Amino acid sequence: MDGAMYREILANNLLPSVRALKMGRGWVFQHDNDPKHTARATMEWLRKKHLKVLEWPSQSPDLNPIENLWRELKVRIAQRQPRNLKDLEKVGHGSRTNRRFNPSKRTPRRAAAKKKGAAADQKTSAKAALVHTCPVCRTQMPDPKTFKQHFESKHPKSPMPPELVDVEA
Repeated sequence: MDGAMYREILANNLLPSVRALKMGRGWVFQHDNDPKHTARATMEWLRKKHLKVLEWPSQSPDLNPIENLWRELKVRIAQRQPRNLKDLEKVGHGSRTNRRFNPSKRTPRRAAAKKKGAAADQKTSAKAALVHTCPVCRTQMPDPKTFKQHFESKHPKSPMPPELVDVEA
C-alpha cells in the first residue's frame, strides 16, 4: 500500500463513516508514523479535510494497544500450541476460564517502572534528544547526520536547509 491508496481508503471509508455516525468535528484521528501516513501528500490531504490528527511519537508500540493485544495472542498460542484451525480459534476467542487481558499483569516490570516514573523519564529523555526538526514534514531527529539522510531520502526535490549543507551523511 502506498500513500495514494491510503488516502483513497480514508476518502472512501473514514469520511463517509464520520458523516454516517454524525460525529461532527469533535474527534481526533489516530494513525502511526508509517511513511504513507506521514507522506507530505497525506498530511496535506488531512489538512485540507480539516481533520485533527493525534501526534504520535515514532517507535512507540507501548502507546498502541493493538501491539499489546498481538503480543498477548502470541503468548496464548505459544502456551496452548494449537494443532488445527478449531484449536486456534479457541485460543483467539478464549474461554470463560481465561483471564482477561491486563497489560499490567502481563508485564509487571513495566508496570512497576511506570509507577516509579522511570518510563516517563525515559520518554522525556528520548524526546529531548530529538533536537532537529525537518521543516518539510516536521519529523524530529537526534543528530544532523540522521537529519541529512532523512532530508535527502524523503525530500529530494526540496532545497537543502543551510545547516545541513556541510554535514557528512
